[in-house]
Amino acid sequence: VTPGYFNNFLRPKHLAKIISDEEVEEKVAKEKEEAEAIKQDAINLGEAIKALSKPVLKRKVGSGNRIFGAVTNKQIIDELKKSSGGKVVVSS
Repeated sequence: VTPGYFNNFLRPKHLAKIISDEEVEEKVAKEKEEAEAIKQDAINLGEAIKALSKPVLKRKVGSGNRIFGAVTNKQIIDELKKSSGGKVVVSS
């Protein structure tokens, strides 16, 4: 930000302030820590997904191995919940 814009607009309206080098370092460290926590959560979620078994839905088939009807999202979700022991939570 240019000094004029800061002094004439941002500072009088309390939209910005001058921060010290220590505050910048603290903010960078905090952001790095949050990013590491998000990365660890993603790794844990990936491992949990890999641990799930592939869902098997048994349906009647006709000629050419085509199923009668359709497999709905609800049926897939129910099967995933069953195979994971209720650990799968679906949000819309």
